[in-house]
Amino acid sequence: MKKIEIKYCPLKWLKWERNVTGHYPESWKELNPRQLIAIASTYKGRISNCRFLYIMTGIKTRIIKKLDEYQQYKLFELMNFINDFKPYNSFIINKISVGNRKFYAPGPRLKGMPLGQFIFADSFFWNYQQTGNPKEMTSFLASLFLPKDQKFSEDLIEKNSRIMEEVDTVTREAVFINYLLIYEWLTDIYPLLFPQKDADQEPKEEKHNENAQRDSRAWIKVFENLVGDDIVNQDKYARLPVHNVFRYITEKIKENLRNKKKR
Repeated sequence: MKKIEIKYCPLKWLKWERNVTGHYPESWKELNPRQLIAIASTYKGRISNCRFLYIMTGIKTRIIKKLDEYQQYKLFELMNFINDFKPYNSFIINKISVGNRKFYAPGPRLKGMPLGQFIFADSFFWNYQQTGNPKEMTSFLASLFLPKDQKFSEDLIEKNSRIMEEVDTVTREAVFINYLLIYEWLTDIYPLLFPQKDADQEPKEEKHNENAQRDSRAWIKVFENLVGDDIVNQDKYARLPVHNVFRYITEKIKENLRNKKKR
């Protein structure tokens, strides 16, 4: 967080200035959950400029309102990073509360996430992106956020999907944005597994155009190839740490590429 100091006139008819200080984030990794939700709200036009700047800087709304349009514009300009989905490896919103129930996202760098959970969460995410069906979003949340110390299982998805229907729309959109950041991180560390974005393509909060027609069954096919004929142990494969599997598949792809060059 970076400190900012602003001069403003409490009374417009008097040439009397006061100073106020605040702090603003310079990147996605500096955001707290409230700020990410504010960003999701501003994407959708569901929050006033003054309210947004207050949440992002801590400068009171009544003071923000006293700033002229140019000053407010310069404050927005300080947070231009929100227009670019840079890789980030953690869930800023790492907990969702529904009534007295709490559900938790995987740890930083997807620590503790098994392959099966990733396959379901990622598939529901892209299904939602392509269809806009709210049921896909609630299934995505149910796959991603689990009760504390609860191990992932397919049965939990249907059970928790009904609970996730109560999560407000803006929080859903904030998690959506957060997952896009994590996906960008995955494309960085596993370029052979995840499609790369074109350099001249502008980021959008709702659509990754290069994946607009992505096959939602892609990960199922990967899983089937991984298991092969060892169907009796497929549950063990699903419980493998996701990064162990990604590294294994990456090495297999590299090995195949090397063999092709030798031919």
